[in-house]
Amino acid sequence: MRREIQREIEGSAHACRLRMPERQRLHMAGDVAGKRTGSSIEYQDRKDYVPGDDLRHVDWRAFARTDRLTVKLYREEISPHLDIIVDTSRSMGVSPEKGERAAQLAYFFHLLARQFHASTRVHNLGASLVPVHHPFELEQAERIRVKSPFPLLDNAPAARRGGIKVFVSDFLFPFEPRGLARVFRDADHVVLVQLLARFEAQPEPGGNWRLVDAETGEYLHVQLNHDTVKGYGRRLQALQDGIDRQMRILGGGFGIVGDVEPWDQVLRRLFRAGIIEVC
Repeated sequence: MRREIQREIEGSAHACRLRMPERQRLHMAGDVAGKRTGSSIEYQDRKDYVPGDDLRHVDWRAFARTDRLTVKLYREEISPHLDIIVDTSRSMGVSPEKGERAAQLAYFFHLLARQFHASTRVHNLGASLVPVHHPFELEQAERIRVKSPFPLLDNAPAARRGGIKVFVSDFLFPFEPRGLARVFRDADHVVLVQLLARFEAQPEPGGNWRLVDAETGEYLHVQLNHDTVKGYGRRLQALQDGIDRQMRILGGGFGIVGDVEPWDQVLRRLFRAGIIEVC
């Protein structure tokens, strides 16, 4: 990674933080409040006592008033660990800048995780899900043909349950956005970042092209005229809308960034997507 962009990323990481749906600074199981009930010190609700409930959580004061046994419920806190998963399939290396930008994003989120003292792992998702020692290693990752990374991610033992999951990919593979809920079912919070090369985000019309699928090697001869480009744009927008819709349902974040745009533009996109916020 070039030293100048590394310094720029490090400077921006000091000025930003990962935006969470709820934020509670407690000092028990974790630093970020979750949606489920659990074992923190923050009282959330109560329910009627049933045999098998923990007697230590019985609300004896309420029992004295109402002669009814109830049990206090407490807010669970998100385990303070973050998994950064980067798609390193062949399509993520269609330009040198795209592979570099993926490593830059991983490094940025790695730095953000330090702010809330998270245990962080960076994973290379190629032929399998493999932990790497440092985000910089992703620049040299071997590009593997993978039709879809989701089956690997869905069954990977390396990704921990709970915590925060950040997934960087171009999402240019066959999948149904509604399946995201299944893939990330064990996460407390999910961030998806779609990384696109310039010609993937906005191809220029002109001439006859032989388009080769980076993952399968299949090819198609097309005339890249205005109608073809518009049709591609509509399909890409539909894909992005579908992912965004699912992330809103899950309470996660979805951002779209380019491979060659300046780093400050990347930050603006992540900020507008609600993924990061100013400290």
